[in-house]
Amino acid sequence: MRNLGIHGVDTALSLATGKLGLKSVSITNRIHPGPVEDHVLLVLEDEAGALFIVEAGYTFASMRPGGDFEWRIVSANATLIDHGDHAICATLDDAAIVDLPVELPATRYRLFMRDTLDRLARKAPPPVSIEDYVAATSLIDAAYEKAGP
Repeated sequence: MRNLGIHGVDTALSLATGKLGLKSVSITNRIHPGPVEDHVLLVLEDEAGALFIVEAGYTFASMRPGGDFEWRIVSANATLIDHGDHAICATLDDAAIVDLPVELPATRYRLFMRDTLDRLARKAPPPVSIEDYVAATSLIDAAYEKAGP
């Protein structure tokens, strides 16, 4: 969760209305028994009742770059789905499904590094603050605590 899932938790925190709470958690290491979990599922809820589901793990039976990758955002009228190499937006009111332009995951990391170095050179703040990091890791700590040993 700390390696892969923190990105989903950070995103949920940035999209949430008000405080974000932990509704349920499942942390397992049944596939690859060891000290690090291989699958985590968090259900988070904000004060407005919006649900955020964060799933992360080492469960895809391949070492192919990207593995099983998906970001999904659902609202009353639109669903955005990003599979890394293909993204769509489906809208309910007009039944449209539109292909969206994507940056491949490897390119996203290069763009992130370019942005990081540019911000350092300009002495600009990072897009995610240390306070954002603390909020995300605190929620992850709470998930580990709730899941128990």
